[in-house]
Amino acid sequence: LGKVCDIILLYAKNINNLKYRVLYQSKGLEADDYSDDPLKSDGFRTTTTVPFNYMNIDWPCSPNEHWKVPIDDLRRVAKTGRLIPKKTSLRVRKYASDFGYMVYHSVWMGFGGASDMRYVVETNAKVVERCMHMVTDPGDLVFDPTCGSGTTAFVAEKLGRRWITCDTSRVAVTLAKQRLMTSSFDYFRLRYPHEGLSGGFEYETASHVTLNSIAKNPDIDSIHNKMHPAILAALNSLNDALLAAPPPHFKPGQGYRKGKPVTFASGERLEEWEVPVDFPVSWPDAARRPFDDFHAAQQAMQALMEQSIKDHADPEILYDKPKKDDTRLRITGPFSVEAVPAPTVLSLDETAQPAEADATVARSGETSRQTQWRDELIRTGIRAKGGAMLKFADLETIPGVRHLHASGTLAETGERVVVSFGPEHAALEQRQVEMALSEAQKLRPAPKFIVFC
Repeated sequence: LGKVCDIILLYAKNINNLKYRVLYQSKGLEADDYSDDPLKSDGFRTTTTVPFNYMNIDWPCSPNEHWKVPIDDLRRVAKTGRLIPKKTSLRVRKYASDFGYMVYHSVWMGFGGASDMRYVVETNAKVVERCMHMVTDPGDLVFDPTCGSGTTAFVAEKLGRRWITCDTSRVAVTLAKQRLMTSSFDYFRLRYPHEGLSGGFEYETASHVTLNSIAKNPDIDSIHNKMHPAILAALNSLNDALLAAPPPHFKPGQGYRKGKPVTFASGERLEEWEVPVDFPVSWPDAARRPFDDFHAAQQAMQALMEQSIKDHADPEILYDKPKKDDTRLRITGPFSVEAVPAPTVLSLDETAQPAEADATVARSGETSRQTQWRDELIRTGIRAKGGAMLKFADLETIPGVRHLHASGTLAETGERVVVSFGPEHAALEQRQVEMALSEAQKLRPAPKFIVFC
């Protein structure tokens, strides 16, 4: 059976230290204008497992559920006109403009292999970017023990993360090094420039209207108190016109009298939620003006409330959209490349001795295995700038110096070369380079090249 997707496993050494940044994808232009969400959650709550009256109907809560917000807050939501009565439940209306994004789920579509694949197992950088955005922040350290073509290191550098990567193949490390050294990246604006990367980036945000942000909006009540009297006044005028010239029976589309006739001739009046959207042809002309006034007042209040809802919406940080500074361009920062010689198997007696492999050559002037390395250089030579190979005719120790470990001549030109070996399992220190250069300047005849290994 063919597999339709890969599986990405997220795990942590310590679950309490695991960070996770929620990422969102755009809903796109094809999103519906509106939808609705439930108003209840599972579980009994003393104050919210109670009936709620809306449109003169008591909407119940079963013993194992509760309203998501307190009853007073639910009344505030009702004032916005966002409650939708269904057959057996109330739901809250959601507009597409409330939040134009949705959370990524576990199936990521639209990814193929790397667009410019240069290595057999090269990963699409967009996949690594999404993973890195989800679980790291700028300045965090990312480790990839299988360097390959360096995609993880490349993405980490691009996103302002520190990184370490390694591989058993020198080809892979060389390819990754070339990829990083020849790339340029966007410069992202720092949130706190004086703190550097640790302060994070400035990110794009998107307002997110939620049930809770509506329920806690302090402006809803004041807007309702200010503008609702005009709606009631227009409703009273409309009812007066309908009572003065009663039309045939009218059946409301919602509320406690849904589908039941309202008899104006007997003095029955319309409730606010029973006024139809379109003016019925059977209604008297005198009702047209208050009908239009009612909807105009209602729409004016609704517009102010929706603007207030938008203004009080909580911002969601779009962690995969850091803000760019288009006046700057960034290149790869300084990094080290270590090429460790082939591993050596030691006897039990040798491993029992104090390890000197990582001794600081800059301080001691001594380095392990230099005799073996001299022999290896004579056999293999060394690759120089531009791909040229330097072959040695001979290599011998140099008396009277500490940080230069061998001197020899090039096989083709006869020019003198001196060599300084670094520690076996540690980085070459700057001090060692400085000391070796100082010693080389005192040699006579002066060497043509200094090789650091």
